[in-house]
Amino acid sequence: AALQQMEEEETAKREEEERAAMRHEAEKAEQQRKEEESRQQRAEEAEKMRKEEEAKQQEEEEKERKQRQDEEEERRKQEEEEKSKKTEATRTTSTASGISEIDDFPAGTPLPNKALKLHRAGSVSSLSSSISSFGAAASIVEVTGSITLAVTYTKKKLEVYIAQCNGLSAPPKTSTADPYVKTYLLPDPKKQSKKKTKHVSKSLSPRFNETITYKVTDEEMSAGRVLWVSVWDNARLAANTFLGEIRLNLASADLSVKKSRTINLMGKESEPVSLQLLDREEAASALQQMQEEEARKREEEEHIAKEKEEEEARMRRRKEEEKQQQLEEEEKQKREEEERQRKSEEEKQRAEEEEQRKLKEAEERRKLEEEEQERKEEEAERHRKLEEEEMLKQQQAAEQKKEQEEEAEKKLKQEQEAEEQRKQQEEEEAEKQRRQQEEEEAEKQRKQQEEEAEKQRKLQEEEEAEKQRKLQEEEEAEKQHRQQEEEEAEKQRRQQEE
Repeated sequence: AALQQMEEEETAKREEEERAAMRHEAEKAEQQRKEEESRQQRAEEAEKMRKEEEAKQQEEEEKERKQRQDEEEERRKQEEEEKSKKTEATRTTSTASGISEIDDFPAGTPLPNKALKLHRAGSVSSLSSSISSFGAAASIVEVTGSITLAVTYTKKKLEVYIAQCNGLSAPPKTSTADPYVKTYLLPDPKKQSKKKTKHVSKSLSPRFNETITYKVTDEEMSAGRVLWVSVWDNARLAANTFLGEIRLNLASADLSVKKSRTINLMGKESEPVSLQLLDREEAASALQQMQEEEARKREEEEHIAKEKEEEEARMRRRKEEEKQQQLEEEEKQKREEEERQRKSEEEKQRAEEEEQRKLKEAEERRKLEEEEQERKEEEAERHRKLEEEEMLKQQQAAEQKKEQEEEAEKKLKQEQEAEEQRKQQEEEEAEKQRRQQEEEEAEKQRKQQEEEAEKQRKLQEEEEAEKQRKLQEEEEAEKQHRQQEEEEAEKQRRQQEE
């Protein structure tokens, strides 16, 4: 038992050492995990600060970009206002001659909507007169829109290229028109030079792309011919509606090159417009446009240089700010490193104190466990002795009970034998008496039966009494057994409480 106890103590010591080693490893792992979490938290904070700085920087850049856009928009608006003012001035100067702008038009291609426009100061009054003279022939509409055409003269052949019309007025009670173009080469008293294009269905900006040709000599061209071009709506069940006209003076005009001209339509009987004047105005407008373009380019270059200088200044400021921020970040990292070292030393000291405390607690627990083990062994020994005593008592009680049962059986057998003998004697006596006294036989038999019934009753009572005695003995034995068990349980309970 002593050797076994020593082995158990050695096993307990080994187990305690293993538990201490496991606790030490667990504490070490927990410390490493905390350090890792601390490092991760610091990295997250640094990343968060960096993102905030980037967001601030992006916000500042966005503000600067918006400011630059606003400045650019303001500058563009100012340029547009200046350009519109110059254009308005140019139009004002060209109103007297009826010309605003001329563009070149490549031969054989459709003309664009945007081109030269002709303004006539007296177009409203001429329209009123045309309405009064023409009202009986066709419906009256307000003249709007423009026509785009090109006129060339080569080898005694005058070609009029009708490209398109834009923004025509619709006849009354309709939202569209079927326009066509009609031309005359004046003077033409007999109207033999009348020619026209095909009509375009349902369009207020029709494209014709047709060429009308006249045979004209050089002398006639030098004498001065007028090209009369009018636009009409092709009405099927009523008179055609007049939509506008222009009259071009071809004298002294350079018609060797094909040029497109977009001219506003006028009212009926408008005055002729000189193509030579159109060419001069074209040159003046082109020169003015070149000057405006050069001025705009110079302003843009100055603006770009200014923006470049501002950008360089912003870059220098940003670099200085980044350098200052880097220095602050390094100083902050240095302070954080010192703080981490201080916290690490404090944590190390706390860990050593905690280790010593845990070792003391482990030693105290080991002593308490040894005392508890000894107490349990003593308790087990007492319990074993009590069980042995209880078993002896139970054996003795069982033997006593068995002896009592054997005695009771012996007595019962003796009584049965005595009863049998007595019965035999009585039967013999009864037989003798029956033989002797036949008359008293019935009475005797009755008495005998009564006596037998009484005997049986007494036997039954004796048997019942014997059974009750046995039951009482069994109950007493059971009661003693239960009392012993209760006493034993009470002892165990008191021992456990102790």
